[in-house]
Amino acid sequence: MANLSEQKILAYVNHESDYQDVVEYAAYVAKCFDKDLCLFNVAKSKTEKAQKSSGLYVIKEKMEERFPKIRTSVLVITGSLESSMEMLADAYDAVLMVVNRQYYGDVVNGFRESGFPFLFVNGVGSAEERFEQVYLPIDFRRESKEASIWASYFGRFCNSSVSVFGANEKYSEEKKKVHSNISSVRQLFGQFSFPVRYAIGKTSSWGIQKESLIAAKELNNSLFIMVGSHYNSPFDYLIGTPEKRILRRSADVPVLCINPRKDMYLLCD
Repeated sequence: MANLSEQKILAYVNHESDYQDVVEYAAYVAKCFDKDLCLFNVAKSKTEKAQKSSGLYVIKEKMEERFPKIRTSVLVITGSLESSMEMLADAYDAVLMVVNRQYYGDVVNGFRESGFPFLFVNGVGSAEERFEQVYLPIDFRRESKEASIWASYFGRFCNSSVSVFGANEKYSEEKKKVHSNISSVRQLFGQFSFPVRYAIGKTSSWGIQKESLIAAKELNNSLFIMVGSHYNSPFDYLIGTPEKRILRRSADVPVLCINPRKDMYLLCD
């Protein structure tokens, strides 16, 4: 794989039909962030690896015709995705993976081992229109303010506006944490010139993601950013993890999921 020093946007391509669903979204993000694009998949055997690689090279030719300025490569690994996440980040400089949400079950174990975010899409509408408005819920967790770094990337490089929804806490300790997180977000966003709107929601940290998603779904041009769960409770095994429940409710809204279990990778800009 050429040019390993360049950060890459991975497009998880499982089928040729993912071209519109995933590849075009990944290409737009790569263009905005000025990163390389890598068509990516996982194989169980050398035979399957050869088959998948052949299919990805066909898609690569389409990509080079449509987006000639985006440097595109192909990578198919053998083994499990979860055991390869560190390698993808360190050896291939992956900073984001774009995935069709129908493959959530295939990639969730990899996401839990990932230091870079996963962007789940379903290909409805153009990527450029979808990223006009970013919705960022802020709760009492430290990681929710760290997610603002990715919101700032979309504001800076994709010309997105950002809407920040702070949790409405009743108890003083949680309220202090939310206000501290929002202050940190204000300080970060104040360094840039993209439009920002701040609001305090009606729900606590336990409901602010759902409330923010409802607001995002009212528009046709939104991106939703969320921090995933630290661990899976017995309740999660019954009804699904928070990120799975958000994806189930997200309709056509792309969802950027950030893993709080790992240190977050950042863009070189």
